[in-house]
Amino acid sequence: MSLLVGDLSRMGVLERRANDRDRRRRIVDIAAASRPASSGCHRRRASDVWRSAR
Repeated sequence: MSLLVGDLSRMGVLERRANDRDRRRRIVDIAAASRPASSGCHRRRASDVWRSAR
């Protein structure tokens, strides 16, 4: 998982930053420029899951 996060971070898809309360942890977030694409992907996936749950 850490290799994937590292690759996506280098590509600019994810942003990593330090956790203010715990220096051992990192916060991983979707980069602002990648949010529209990831939002559409999540919507499509959620819709697939909902259909299969019926």
